[in-house]
Amino acid sequence: MNRIKIIVKDLISSSMAISPEGGEKLYEEIIDNLKVGNVVDLDFSGIDIILSVFLNKSVGKIYGTEYKGFFNDGKITISNMSKQDLQTLELVKERAIKFFKDKQ
Repeated sequence: MNRIKIIVKDLISSSMAISPEGGEKLYEEIIDNLKVGNVVDLDFSGIDIILSVFLNKSVGKIYGTEYKGFFNDGKITISNMSKQDLQTLELVKERAIKFFKDKQ
């Protein structure tokens, strides 16, 4: 098991995490790493703007997979995110948990 740091700014080639397409790209990168047993650190350094639509498509979508518990288990971690963006992330997580629970 390796610890992989995904530098979001480099992956999406932007300091603005605002598009659903960018979120989807990050989601795919996270899932690809989890499938091979890696622990993932999402590094948001250099990101100036984060919209919930980006977080819905990247982090929120994970709650619909078998990896949904990996945030609590420390197998997916978040670093270098502002306090305000962390609050937005928590809202995204809460909504995703409810959304996917209702789908079952």
